[in-house]
Amino acid sequence: MIWFSYDPYLNNVDGQGRVMGLLADQFYAGLYSDIITRYIDSAAPEKLSGSDALFVVGSLCFLSRSGEARSLLERCSDRMSLRESVEARYYLVTALRRERRSESSAHARKILISIFKDVRRNRTDDLTDEESRFFLYCGMAFYRYTDGRFQLSLKWAQRAYDHAFRARFPFGRLVSYDLMGHSQLNAGDIRAGLKNISNSAVISEALGRGAVNQSIEVSRRLYRSTFGLDTGCVLMDELTGAIRACSFENSYTLASLYIELARLQLLIGDGHLAESSLRDAGEWVYRLDLPFMDANLSFRYAHLACLQGNFKKSLELVRSARARVTEAHDHSMEIRILGLEARILRLMGAESDADALTAGIRKLEALSGHVISRRINARLGIGGAGPIKRGEDALGDLMDEMRFETNDARARVLNSGFLGLVPAMINLTPFCDAIVFGFVNESVTFMSKGHVRHDPDGWPDLVRKLFMGLAEKRQMSKEEIAERVWRQPYRTARHDPLIYALVARARKMLEPYTHWLTVGDGAYILEPSLIVRDVSVKRVSESTNSDVRADIFSRHPGLSLRQAKIMELCETRTTVANKDLCELFAVSEVTAGRDLSDLVDKGLVRRIGKGRATSYTKR
Repeated sequence: MIWFSYDPYLNNVDGQGRVMGLLADQFYAGLYSDIITRYIDSAAPEKLSGSDALFVVGSLCFLSRSGEARSLLERCSDRMSLRESVEARYYLVTALRRERRSESSAHARKILISIFKDVRRNRTDDLTDEESRFFLYCGMAFYRYTDGRFQLSLKWAQRAYDHAFRARFPFGRLVSYDLMGHSQLNAGDIRAGLKNISNSAVISEALGRGAVNQSIEVSRRLYRSTFGLDTGCVLMDELTGAIRACSFENSYTLASLYIELARLQLLIGDGHLAESSLRDAGEWVYRLDLPFMDANLSFRYAHLACLQGNFKKSLELVRSARARVTEAHDHSMEIRILGLEARILRLMGAESDADALTAGIRKLEALSGHVISRRINARLGIGGAGPIKRGEDALGDLMDEMRFETNDARARVLNSGFLGLVPAMINLTPFCDAIVFGFVNESVTFMSKGHVRHDPDGWPDLVRKLFMGLAEKRQMSKEEIAERVWRQPYRTARHDPLIYALVARARKMLEPYTHWLTVGDGAYILEPSLIVRDVSVKRVSESTNSDVRADIFSRHPGLSLRQAKIMELCETRTTVANKDLCELFAVSEVTAGRDLSDLVDKGLVRRIGKGRATSYTKR
């Protein structure tokens, strides 16, 4: 942090030795609203000099008022120096690309070309030229980022940083670090991306608190949630805290936070809260009227409807999202939307239509570097997983492990707090009513309309026997209960008090779902739609071929069940180690090593490294 003290902007001096004004200080601290109030929205707005106009243009752009920014830039461009004009045009490019409309993108491209020509035509060796080049490369990086070309975005952001460093321009380094971080995170280099986001936060703190600080902190929390880098409860607290701290004039950020909060609430097993958060998101999305945000909201509603089992509604919503995202030209978002549509079509039995979409997804994957979208689709058998290191995307790793039903995998799901993943692990729909015994050890898990509750202590054996008996017959008389629970013929004096106490205890344990167990016509009746299941974990040796995707066996005939599961795992992970298989399959290192060696000999996987560092990857 010592290098900050040598930055001229921190001492209110620019690269040419000129003393900076209050307006520049406010802008680089992110106080955009204060600037707009003073120069645009007040009853008697102050007159603008050419040097101040760029900061007002930039403030309008950061507050999503691109139309006003464009008009102001046209009026004031003749009063600006080349350096000021380049910076102002850069802010306009970011605002237009953020809208993700066809006409806005075309105009942003024209502006970038004009910046390139002006910078190239007026090349010098002073710091002003370095700053101009920073804005040029930063604009190119942002353009590629919003287009889903994250490796190209990273390349241009790194060049932008070099020029910002040479210009001794801390705000430039802040923006460069931020862009590098976003590019790396979306390309799958999560640790490096979060480090660069942190670097930008450090510079932002030095420049002063404001909208920039808030934006960086919101980004950090959104990414932590996306990759599941803490337990569900902690991440929920972070997102709700960000919403409370967010300025209500920042519709874009609030909409993004509510949409991510809804996704997280589904993951922790609270579908009711997720619906509420999507309604809150809708209020801010409709204010923005941006195709990308409309598509994102419709996508989340489509996912919710799919989980509820309403496939027809889900298909309508996802196709609406697809139409909006095509208009926005966002390849990474389009991959996710097409993946969900293919999944819905398969659930509806339209395999040929789903296969047609899969071909389109693979073409888009060649254009976009969005690793998370590719990893999600790879779990559905669509496309291939991206190059993401194990341990960086904690939530993705957890979802990959869910394919292998071991007590360790189940325990990790519970410890993460993502109870919304439990139904998928045991082939239940998230919005069904269910009582599940034995998810981990003797536990009991409740599921009702998207809400998942887990009791690790489980229920007494007698209560468990009662519900397993009711699950078979749906209703039982006293005679049947006595026979099922106590293995004795029914005797009124002996068994009536026991049955009454047992049913009372069972109903108390069901709270707040006591309506699942009722009394009528001399029998005890279970809710007809209620599912009761014992899912004590099976060893892999007890599994069947139906537990593995069918295409694995068709593409690789002659594999054992465990080898087929290894191939399935290799399609969702960059590498697999011997110890991973020992843990997942509860086998010895020798057995796991034998399976891997056989797959190497068959040319299906290849060995990487030596000794303890040995790992395996799909060929």
